[in-house]
Amino acid sequence: MTESIAASNPSSPSSKSAESQRRWMRYLSLGIILNAAVWGVTLVHLEVSKPTYTSKWTYSLPGARSFTRVNIPNLGAASSEVGSPYSDRSQDPREKYKFIAGSKSVMETSATELDIDIAEFGKPKIQVVDNTTMMNFEISGTSPEEARNKAFAIRKAFENRLEQLRIQETQEENKPIEQAVDSARRNLEIAERRLAQHKAKTGLSSTQQVAQVSENLENLRREEIQLLAQKQETTASLQQLSSNLDTSAQQVSDAFILKSDQLFQQHLQDYSEATSQLEILRPTYGPNHPAVIRESAKQKGARAAILERSQSLLGRPTDLAKISDLAVDNGERNGTARESLFRQIVEVKAAREGLQASSQELAKQIAQLESRFKTMTQDALTLQTLERDVRIAETVFSTAFTQLDTAKLAKSGSYPKLELIAQPSLPSESAPVAQMRKMAFLGATAASVLISLGLFSLWLRPHLQGQKKLIKSNSTASI
Repeated sequence: MTESIAASNPSSPSSKSAESQRRWMRYLSLGIILNAAVWGVTLVHLEVSKPTYTSKWTYSLPGARSFTRVNIPNLGAASSEVGSPYSDRSQDPREKYKFIAGSKSVMETSATELDIDIAEFGKPKIQVVDNTTMMNFEISGTSPEEARNKAFAIRKAFENRLEQLRIQETQEENKPIEQAVDSARRNLEIAERRLAQHKAKTGLSSTQQVAQVSENLENLRREEIQLLAQKQETTASLQQLSSNLDTSAQQVSDAFILKSDQLFQQHLQDYSEATSQLEILRPTYGPNHPAVIRESAKQKGARAAILERSQSLLGRPTDLAKISDLAVDNGERNGTARESLFRQIVEVKAAREGLQASSQELAKQIAQLESRFKTMTQDALTLQTLERDVRIAETVFSTAFTQLDTAKLAKSGSYPKLELIAQPSLPSESAPVAQMRKMAFLGATAASVLISLGLFSLWLRPHLQGQKKLIKSNSTASI
């Protein structure tokens, strides 16, 4: 009877206690079920899921600028300068490298290197370290070796891509310089060809030849002056000797011509002998004596022979008086002195004629050399102009070629070289698993605590509401 009354009256304490107990059992069962599910899922996940391994490596960019200068003496100079990659504050080259490292081309190349699908390969995590020049790279894999192999593949593909971009930039920058080098080479070839043609045409290989010709011309002029002085001296000597003998140089020359001819001297001797015999015979025998007649005939024959021979030798007719004057030895005591003077006159005359011939030849050489000097002077001016053009062309070509070599050796300004600070690491096996377990257990524990607190709050809510109602009814009754 009592139990039926308690059941029919829900407000009784016994009914409330039973209801609270039933609610407690429901929330407790639900909490046990939910916590079991959370921990079951966690444990199954730890058993089923594969651990993740991460390989890390670090790059550093240069911070200082570089400067290259090449100087070729007497030809030209060239210089190149690569500024700091951080000179432009509006952009950071590391962000550009970060984009390139994660680009599709780099990822495809890296995945192809390891024969892995690009979707399964994954993307590296790249961190730009503030206030430094370093970049940190990370890539994950299902095993330590796979993670490191991915890191090496990305590193290789990334560096190769940077090298391609540097080459492309260098080619674009060097194209105008290469065109300038080709133009300078063509100009140099044209200038050298013109110079060679001028040398072959004129026979003038250097301006030193003009100086040599000028020096030779001056030497010939001095020699001409000396010859003129010697000629004047010999002329004066010849005049003095001719005055002493009261004869001319031509007569002296004729005298030696006659003296050197044996046939003329034989005729002259026959004439002298016949004349001497006549001088002896005429006073004794008279003009009609046979001996006188014979000697007279002999004398006439000898005289005719003398005149004929002298005309043949001298080239002009003469007579015995002139022939007598031309006698080198006239039979006097001073004949030897006369012959000596005659010889001096002949020698001086010969010397004067030699000097005259030398002077004429020298004047001819001087005239030819002066004409050649005038021509060579004009050719030398053209030669100097052509040589200057060649030097200028050589300087321009050398400078352009040096700039091209310097540009090829210079570092890329847009894509500076990277320095590998840390090689891709080989992650250990225990660290990723322990970290994953720790995170899983922490998550499961947090979920269990939250579930328990939530269910406890739901169970405790009716009691809190009953307490609020009781307090409100007591306050109303007291009023």
